Amino acid sequence: MKKTAIILTAILGFSQIAYAADDLQMGVDAFNKKDYAQALKILQPLADAGDAQAQFTLGAMYGQGMGVDRDRAKSLELVTKSADQGNLDGMERLVMAVAFKPGADDAEVDAIFDRALKLYHAESDKGNTKAMAKIAGMYEMVLLPGKSDEESQTEALKWY
Repeated sequence: MKKTAIILTAILGFSQIAYAADDLQMGVDAFNKKDYAQALKILQPLADAGDAQAQFTLGAMYGQGMGVDRDRAKSLELVTKSADQGNLDGMERLVMAVAFKPGADDAEVDAIFDRALKLYHAESDKGNTKAMAKIAGMYEMVLLPGKSDEESQTEALKWY
């Protein structure tokens, strides 16, 4: 009886993960189709539960006012939560939010670049080509302190 209960619990747990993944895909699909009301309805509970991709997508919606009132503070909060979980897109958006915000100081910008590079390198070490491309992009745009334009372009080519 105990064994059956354990197996049943495991099966139900896995099915909930599958449903969450299906919901996430439906929410992202709604977002891509510009059905923002449906995307919000699906993604908000997932973001509240800590799903990094849902947080990133909602962050984009709030940042651009897509189907919601534009709220840059809420956007930054959601994107930061996403980035904190290792979401590469969330980290990229966080980098851009910090690097290009009016009045950003050099120390804050350098810190976010360093944080992003650490995440991208950790993911590239696992063979994640998306992370490799993000590293290349940072070098290509000469976003890294202490690198000349020529050094940055050479490093970008290496990563691409």
